Amino acid sequence: MTKSNANHPTHLVYVVSGDGDDASWNRIAAAWEQKDLDGMNIFIPPGVTVSGKLVIRSFKDGETSAEA
Repeated sequence: MTKSNANHPTHLVYVVSGDGDDASWNRIAAAWEQKDLDGMNIFIPPGVTVSGKLVIRSFKDGETSAEA
């Protein structure tokens, strides 16, 4: 991660229900790689209740963060 994007999430976090083509993906949070690249910090907005399967995916250009 470069210093220029340190304030922007590097990954998005989803709760996934179901499998395959029938899966429902709900974006719930944003995540940032730690400087040593050995972990992540995850920001879950207040009021979001999380249970089930979580999937963390790389942030792609053009996507908006979950905290916006």
